[in-house]
Amino acid sequence: MNTYRSKVDTGFSATAWAIALISLYVTWKLTQASHPPLWFIMTLTLFAGVVLPLWILRGTAYSLGEEQLDVACGPFRWKIPFSEIQSVTLASSRTYCPALSQEQVHIRYADDRVLIISPLDRKQFLQDLKGHCPQLAA
Repeated sequence: MNTYRSKVDTGFSATAWAIALISLYVTWKLTQASHPPLWFIMTLTLFAGVVLPLWILRGTAYSLGEEQLDVACGPFRWKIPFSEIQSVTLASSRTYCPALSQEQVHIRYADDRVLIISPLDRKQFLQDLKGHCPQLAA
C-alpha cells in the first residue's frame, strides 16, 4: 500500500495552530474563573479547538490499496473503489476539504461525486493511481 502525506499550505497550518493555541488559552482562562463552567464545556472546547484541528493537520493522508483509494483527514474517512473513479485532474483552488493545500487533485467518482485531495507529490500520486485505474490511461 502506497501512502502519500498531504501537502499543507502555510496559511492552513498557521490557522490550525492559531485555533489550537487560542482554544488552549480560553480553556485555561475558564479554569481560572471563580465559577468555572461545566467540565464538559471545557472538554468540548479542547476537542473542537485543539484536538480536531491538529488531528486534521497531522492525520491527513491518501493510501492506494489493492482495490481502493483510502483518504483520511483527521477523524473523517473516504473509501473510493478504483473501479468507480471516472477522472482525475490537477487543479489549484482555495477550497479545502481533505486537501490542505491549494495544489490539488480533483477525483471524480461514482455518480459525479468529487473528492479534492492534495498529495505532497502530485505527479507520483497520479502515476501510481493510474496504475490502479486502467480507465484513466486514455
